[in-house]
Amino acid sequence: MAYVRCMRAVFSWILAVSLLACPAAHQGSTDAMVVDAGPELEPDAGPPGPMDLSLTVTANDGVLEVLEGSSVDAVRSLELRFPVRLKDFRVRLLDWQDKIVPSDESLTEDGLGWIIRPTAPLKSGRAYVVKVDAELGPEISDESGGTWTDWALSFQLSGELQPEPSTKQPANKKKRKK
Repeated sequence: MAYVRCMRAVFSWILAVSLLACPAAHQGSTDAMVVDAGPELEPDAGPPGPMDLSLTVTANDGVLEVLEGSSVDAVRSLELRFPVRLKDFRVRLLDWQDKIVPSDESLTEDGLGWIIRPTAPLKSGRAYVVKVDAELGPEISDESGGTWTDWALSFQLSGELQPEPSTKQPANKKKRKK
């Protein structure tokens, strides 16, 4: 109990000395105090928005560059080249019906390319789309934390349009009863 009284006395003495040492701050001055807060800064606009992703696409082991809307000969493989190493992304090859084309896919050794090898030949005269988009989050991200917009490239295989296989079931013949 004596310790608490002693601490109260010390605290009161420190408070009194500090108030007496700064009399101007406690006299109710009507002058406005000016505080220098440093240079004025623009309000924070937040993190930068996603950057546009631009890829180079070549077909058949780099022999042919594929451009948006172009018509290309038979495609055995497609290689996409990224400007940076991406981490949250997926690559899809879609046909004219927006169905995923079955393919073997792999990342290149340097991590800046993606190779797509369709398991079956693509149909001539048909349109295809290569899409790169985010796999888990809302935006594609790279190893440095940057974000990128989704990307798509449409192209068409040159040649005569191949008809789609008939999915119509043959009509069952009714047997007549005798």
